[in-house]
Amino acid sequence: MQYIWDGDGNNPNAALTVFRHLDSASVNFGFIGDYPETAWIIDYPLLERIHYLLVAGFSVYGNLGHQLNTRLYMDFLRMEGEDYFLAFLPAAKRKAIRDSWYTGIRKGMERDDATDWWIDLELVTGYQSNDPQRELYQHLEGHLGPLAGGGDFINRCGPMDACKEPRVHPDVLRVERAMQKAARMDGRIVEFLPDVAFLRVRMGGPAEKDLAYTLISNKAYTSVTSMFKDETFGDRRDYENDTQTVVRWLEGSYPNFFYVVDLNEVEQFVARYNEIASRDDYERFVARYGLRRTNLDFWKTSDWFNDQYGREEPLRAGLFDLNRYQNR
Repeated sequence: MQYIWDGDGNNPNAALTVFRHLDSASVNFGFIGDYPETAWIIDYPLLERIHYLLVAGFSVYGNLGHQLNTRLYMDFLRMEGEDYFLAFLPAAKRKAIRDSWYTGIRKGMERDDATDWWIDLELVTGYQSNDPQRELYQHLEGHLGPLAGGGDFINRCGPMDACKEPRVHPDVLRVERAMQKAARMDGRIVEFLPDVAFLRVRMGGPAEKDLAYTLISNKAYTSVTSMFKDETFGDRRDYENDTQTVVRWLEGSYPNFFYVVDLNEVEQFVARYNEIASRDDYERFVARYGLRRTNLDFWKTSDWFNDQYGREEPLRAGLFDLNRYQNR
């Protein structure tokens, strides 16, 4: 762990979580959500190359060749960051884990075998479980301390993880426990859901005391390394491994849908949410809890979310872009 920067104890950039929302993304401090399928470890040379590729040297109005070369080079920079992460895992597990990230396509993207001399070289010892990747995430959390985010009660509180219930008002804890169940939704059910949905839980008091959550659909792919493979979008999607992340704030700039529920219905809301198994089920769920653009309360609710964002992030908050709001 001494090779991992600890942020000098106070720099939150030591650990970051990136959520990709279709063709946009958002970044937040700490480890958020369940432990991911893959992660990057970035050293300074890699960070510098990413900066010059995507910031200093990137031309928004560049020609097609510039755009394609940027994408191709970024693929290799991503793989380099992933390989640094793999180097912290037991040698016997590395290749299987790496191959699982690039099902059916990694072979076509792989570099010369001479660059993989490290793949079978044992660099770390002391792992005690059959899931070293999860164990590594937990070691990183311990190493980074508060900068890792202090745990995730909603998304990362299973039998293998020691987590404590937050010391909050009983009504808030009631909502948090319900959101735990919403975060367990996975598999093909997720394909019916918006990429990013905002949820308002009305607590029965002043509007500013209501709670806001973001429900993020994590879409799985067999690979995202190629732009021109002879395969359809459906062939690259891995629906069975889709998951859901729930965070207790407003995440992203382009909400796709709004839900509103009262505190006394929050368990029923989650139960119905987890029962969605088809598009028709989703339509019935939206009819009860969702807000389409035609809803008379749509703009009032939109204003509340913008105001709530200002309360959460007074220095960074702006107006949410509803250009991608789904009227379904």
